[in-house]
Amino acid sequence: SIKKTLILKEKRLDYIGRKIMLVTLKQILNLCEARMCAAGSFNTPNLESVMAVIGAAEELNVPVIIQHAEVHEEIMPIEIIGPIMLELAKKAKVPVCVHLDHGETLDYVCKALNIGFTSVMYDGSVLPFEENTANTKMVVFLRSRQVLLWKQRLDVWGSVKQVREAQQQEQIRIRYIRIRIW
Repeated sequence: SIKKTLILKEKRLDYIGRKIMLVTLKQILNLCEARMCAAGSFNTPNLESVMAVIGAAEELNVPVIIQHAEVHEEIMPIEIIGPIMLELAKKAKVPVCVHLDHGETLDYVCKALNIGFTSVMYDGSVLPFEENTANTKMVVFLRSRQVLLWKQRLDVWGSVKQVREAQQQEQIRIRYIRIRIW
């Protein structure tokens, strides 16, 4: 079940008043800009690496980005490591972004968004330019729908097909293509 959240002065708190440290990539970048520092970004394909990266960030009191890449699927499926990454990020003492690194298919990006990743990067570099562009627009649309649905506390769209149909029905125009979705 999803914990009830309370928004107070732009600080996200869980139902008993603790700060939630799971943040978006944009929030990490804004924080780093304000602090005039950098945030490390680390692939964490197993529990030990997730714990080590968050532990080091807490020790240094710096924000951090933990990542899972589609190429790690054979080592550790996203359905297993994703929820672990999210839970440890929520319990962290520093801001943590959970990022999908180089999602190669729309289905995999959808999977990460449905799990709750706060940032995704679609990599369609092996596709023809037109297909890559169309898929990138779709990822932008998926992420924008996810943010909207999070605000309404509903579930994310279930499949790429449903999103494509909704996109056509709503005649969404996406003017800017971003490779990294915040």
